Amino acid sequence: MLGDEDRLFKKQVAVGGLNLPSDPHILDGDVRCIAKIRYAHKGAPCTLHRTSADTAVLEFDDAQRAPSPGQFAVIYDSDTGEHVLAAGVIE
Repeated sequence: MLGDEDRLFKKQVAVGGLNLPSDPHILDGDVRCIAKIRYAHKGAPCTLHRTSADTAVLEFDDAQRAPSPGQFAVIYDSDTGEHVLAAGVIE
């Protein structure tokens, strides 16, 4: 064992290289959304806090297991969870 399982869970995830395929101002301020932190992740509710033009912090309602630096986080609207708002690399 290399560490305790509970240390894998994170409530906040930093995202860089933010790509905004829609209106860049849609993510101004704190935005409720759903984020997937890996391909097979079902997505989890969170609040996106934009920290610069291309960086943000995702604050999940519930801690998420093993967000991995270098993987992509894809951010969806909180209404349907189907419209992509942004994507970026987990730092």
